[in-house]
Amino acid sequence: MIAELMGGETAPLYKKLRYEEQVASSLGVDNVSSIGVDARPLTTYVTVAKDKYDAQGGALLDRIDGDVSRAYESLSAFSSQSDSAARLESIKSQLRNDILASFDSPANIAQNFANYYRLSRDPQVLEKVAGAIAALKPSDVDAFAKKYFTPKNRVSITLAGKGGAQ
Repeated sequence: MIAELMGGETAPLYKKLRYEEQVASSLGVDNVSSIGVDARPLTTYVTVAKDKYDAQGGALLDRIDGDVSRAYESLSAFSSQSDSAARLESIKSQLRNDILASFDSPANIAQNFANYYRLSRDPQVLEKVAGAIAALKPSDVDAFAKKYFTPKNRVSITLAGKGGAQ
């Protein structure tokens, strides 16, 4: 859910960096590495357009880092956005459809079931996941962001090409 809110093509950060400012050639949020039973990082990556980096250098990287941080922090007030309920319903529908589409072979069905089953050992786990998705409310996004998307939980790493970030 958070991956779509932050890095999906309709996410405000995505639209800002990719289309409005045209400083990012790609932007995404990796939620695959966050699947597990222990705490794992949620990775946001931004690939900066070379011409923009060449022109603006480290200042551009700093600004993008700030934009990403503010975007995560803004999720703590997600429910106050006028379109929050509609956005969340759209993402929930997309997520449900993506899960169903992943059941396209016996091997994929088994793998998906096993990924969820290992957390609870409950054979009804897929029904419970579907119920949990359906029950999500904008205020749940607020609560999650307030708890986890804080400056003390954030690590920023910048990788730069030849010449490095200044």
